[in-house]
Amino acid sequence: DVWSTARFRDIIAETVAGKKALPGIFMFINRADTHPGMKEAIETQDALRTLSGVSVLDHRIFQRTAYRRSFSEGRAVFELGSDSKAASEIIDLAKTLYPNVDT
Repeated sequence: DVWSTARFRDIIAETVAGKKALPGIFMFINRADTHPGMKEAIETQDALRTLSGVSVLDHRIFQRTAYRRSFSEGRAVFELGSDSKAASEIIDLAKTLYPNVDT
């Protein structure tokens, strides 16, 4: 939940206090509902944006059967099908986090 996230952010801040190079803290919505009528992901994202010291990405990982299936089979989600929505979500997240790396 968002309040646990705030506590986790504070733990990171305490851990790196006094260090020269501070890590960037990026957050995104994980396990978002795929139904367009469900607004919890938007509300959560808005709440995360109220936290200082973090960057909230617009990217979302949705709750998909492919993630559960890949976990139970011990495979990456793109090994189940590189053209799946789940695989695209992970690849897009990687591109967002590492824009200078070819995927």
